[in-house]
Amino acid sequence: MRTWYAVDIPKFCNHIVAYGRTRLLKTHAELRKERGIELKTIKDSEYAIHDDHIDRERDEKVFAPL
Repeated sequence: MRTWYAVDIPKFCNHIVAYGRTRLLKTHAELRKERGIELKTIKDSEYAIHDDHIDRERDEKVFAPL
């Protein structure tokens, strides 16, 4: 029974993000800003402001009998 097997590993190229003052890659935010692309906002994903205006009461929790 053979316990070790030779596996060829492909080479991986990882680009340099910043080298001194030269930036070779841009972030998603920089690309969106240059091209004028805005993020899609989903109303359900936004945080609600909890003031006196939003005063919701929770339903009373009913526990099962022991």
